[in-house]
Amino acid sequence: MKQWHWIVLIALTALTVVGQFIEHHYWWEAVPGFFAVFGFVGCLLIIFIAKSLGGLMVSQKPDYYDKFKKHEEAKTDAH
Repeated sequence: MKQWHWIVLIALTALTVVGQFIEHHYWWEAVPGFFAVFGFVGCLLIIFIAKSLGGLMVSQKPDYYDKFKKHEEAKTDAH
């Protein structure tokens, strides 16, 4: 990265940290690390909900394709 990128990154980080301690509109803004924990818990919920929905709607039983294979074999044996 160029030097000015680092300067902008450090300035934005400093402004963000200072902004955490200035003028809180809601109670959760005054709790240190609230948004980090909120984001982490939200990501965990998304992962577990997606995994459970995938298990219910997308995945099939292990013998799912065996049924089709047996059906195809029965067709070819009949001719």
